[in-house]
Amino acid sequence: INDSNNFFARYSLENSKQLFPNALLSSTDPFGGGSGKGNTGILHGQSLALNYIHTFSPRFLSETRGGFTRTDYNGLPLGNGNPLLNSINIPNQRYNNTIQTIPTFSVSGLTAVGPQSNVPNYSVANNFQGSQNFSYSIGSGHTLKFGGDFIRRQLNNDFIASAPGTFSFSGIYTTTNAASSAQNGDAVADF
Repeated sequence: INDSNNFFARYSLENSKQLFPNALLSSTDPFGGGSGKGNTGILHGQSLALNYIHTFSPRFLSETRGGFTRTDYNGLPLGNGNPLLNSINIPNQRYNNTIQTIPTFSVSGLTAVGPQSNVPNYSVANNFQGSQNFSYSIGSGHTLKFGGDFIRRQLNNDFIASAPGTFSFSGIYTTTNAASSAQNGDAVADF
């Protein structure tokens, strides 16, 4: 600005989308299944940094800094909102418009079908930071510095552990003697 005042500002913006496929994701099975994350991640990030230096005298100066970062993450299950979901008729499956995918079906000994848990995940993280520092040069190579720093972190996280539901079949209902592990049932028959 002038000989006694210096100002700096920076703004950054990021928008990205990532697909984390899993073993059974295909054009005929948009909901996927099997091992792996199995979701789509949409990330919006932005940051602002400000720095102001004021020189009171050749021996005394002030530095003021401010910063803000925001990360907005939307993790959606595979097949979220896919039109094929309308052809699957499970009672009470679509109890709100946020959850637009099939439940997870897990049969012991077979590959599971359906999304991973903890999606949909809508998370917003905000970080606010400010600092004020003063420097005073005493002379003879000695400088005295003092100041303060303020940081506020905020996390708003909205996710559902198993939003569309989970159906697990382990063979417990076809076990001859539930108290004995020697007589295992048939998970496929439970299904």
